[in-house]
Parts: sequence; C-alpha cells; structure tokens
Amino acid sequence: MMYCGIKKLYETPYDMVNNSKKVQEDFLNFKVEEKEIDIVYKRALDIYHNMLRNYDQDLFGHLIKNKIDPTTYMVRWLRCLFCREFSYKVCIQLWDIILLEEFFQSDKKFQFADYICVAMYENVKGQILTSGEEEILKLLFRYPQIDSPVDLIKNAYK
Repeated sequence: MMYCGIKKLYETPYDMVNNSKKVQEDFLNFKVEEKEIDIVYKRALDIYHNMLRNYDQDLFGHLIKNKIDPTTYMVRWLRCLFCREFSYKVCIQLWDIILLEEFFQSDKKFQFADYICVAMYENVKGQILTSGEEEILKLLFRYPQIDSPVDLIKNAYK
C-alpha cells in the first residue's frame, strides 16, 4: 500500500518533494502553517472544495454555512483509510476496491479513497442538511456504522 501511493498521506514538511531549506526554516519559525504544506491537508481540502462542491452544491453550501472544516475529520479518514470509521469487515471490502482501482491507475494516488470520502458525505446527507455545526461535526467524527459498503461503493463510482 505504501508503494502504491499511500505513503504521501504521511509525509511531513521535511519529507516533501522539494525539501528546501527555506520551507524548513519557514516551518520551524511558524511562518508557514503545517496545514498549508501537508499533502493530506491539501487533499482533504481538494476533496471538500472541488469534488464535493461539484458533486452536490446544496450539501457543500450547507457545510460551508455551518463553517465545517474538513481537515478536522477527513485527515483521519484518509490516513487511517477509514478503519476508525468502519468495522474491520467493511474496511477490508473498501480496501479491496481501493487497491483494485489503484491497480488500473498509473498515477498511484489512491484516488478512489477520495471518491469514498464524497460518498460518505452523500451517505449522511439527510442528517447533515437537518443539523447545525455541532451535530454535523459529531456525525462526521463518529460516522454511523454500516453493515455493508455496497451502497457507499456505488455512490463512490457515481
């Protein structure tokens, strides 16, 4: 899994491609926030602000209106590959699909995991749209358990 691209989700500012002295100095002097240069944070923001916005503008608008910061929970979703959100059985099935999709991709970025994140939003859309900030964050931090990932996977493919 590390070889296929998940390693990038764990890179620190010191491991970044450039690894320039300037970036290190800025980070150590707190001139640049870690969120601004951490790949997993950028990825979470991209999923939220690009993929989700394009997929469901109403849901995205409600999340923005309630000032929901996707990095607070989605970093965990991505770094743990959903094993904190779902049972072992469901995770294994999700990982099988993620790895299968990765096998056919040339860029090796675990991109199907991004689609699963969007599907997770869609899966709880009704609850999100009827909730305020605190309830939404509770829901996304303690994602509801599912018995089978079939519907989640179907939504990810959409």
